[in-house]
Amino acid sequence: MCRRGDGAPRPIAILADNGNAWALADLAANAAGIPVIPLPPFFSAAQISHVISSSGIDQVLTDQAPRLIAASGQTDLPAEPFYGKLQRVRLPATTQP
Repeated sequence: MCRRGDGAPRPIAILADNGNAWALADLAANAAGIPVIPLPPFFSAAQISHVISSSGIDQVLTDQAPRLIAASGQTDLPAEPFYGKLQRVRLPATTQP
């Protein structure tokens, strides 16, 4: 888990269709004290980019990694298996406030 300079946990985002994996990821993050920012699947690329750039997110759990990577404008973001269909995408430091 990444922490901000003041020791508080950095928020993560979840960009995924509703389902068990989304619910479990949300519950696990909340149990760990990690703020969760949901990114609705109907958000446009511009909306996703805006939320990411203004919220301090450095990781996104997603079942839509190619869409997220395209919205970020970065083609080399690592996507790792996380749970079920979810993957963890780590964002570059330039997106963090």
